[in-house]
Amino acid sequence: MSGEEIKVSIVAKGDEIRELKKQGESKEDLQSHIDELISLKNQYKEVTGEDYVAPNQGSSRKRNQEKKNEDQGGESNEEGDATSENANEEGKKSKKQLNKEKRKAQKAARRAEEAAKKAMDEEGKKEEEGKVSSESNEDGSALFGDADVIVSATMSDRVWTQINSVTQDLVGQEVLVRGRVQKKRQVGKGVFLLVRDGVFSIQAIAFAGL
Repeated sequence: MSGEEIKVSIVAKGDEIRELKKQGESKEDLQSHIDELISLKNQYKEVTGEDYVAPNQGSSRKRNQEKKNEDQGGESNEEGDATSENANEEGKKSKKQLNKEKRKAQKAARRAEEAAKKAMDEEGKKEEEGKVSSESNEDGSALFGDADVIVSATMSDRVWTQINSVTQDLVGQEVLVRGRVQKKRQVGKGVFLLVRDGVFSIQAIAFAGL
């Protein structure tokens, strides 16, 4: 049979089943007719390559699809309207609002710049302190401290010995010399000093705790 002939048979069998239902036929009695209807629908699919769709069922599906398309189109229009409204709202920002936002951004930029400058100053201060501490360790001041500058503002009973007068004859004696520190070198807890006065110099050594 052709597809159209099978279609006619399907419609007829469907009408027959509906009529039997009206007459009160049991489910068991209707089963053979239902199996035959299913067989006809399978034959229709084999011949046409498509599932059988009842005429009224096809119209219903078409109406449902059209309704779905309309709903999707409505949602799309609503989204477009919402986007348009947002764009209009942004465009409606007053000049005062724009200036306010601009000032706010400039203020935030200044704060960030001040914070960066403060951080750089603190870093520079730490480096300077570290440098001073390093120099202090090199010259031994961290161990010995700073001695008072002798300015000879008052008379004292100190007896000074000229550097050029320090000879082997003074070995074992305590003498006082004065001059400028020409060189210094720290070794462990001790420091070596080269004291110079004019063209003469003498080496001295000091240890922490002595």
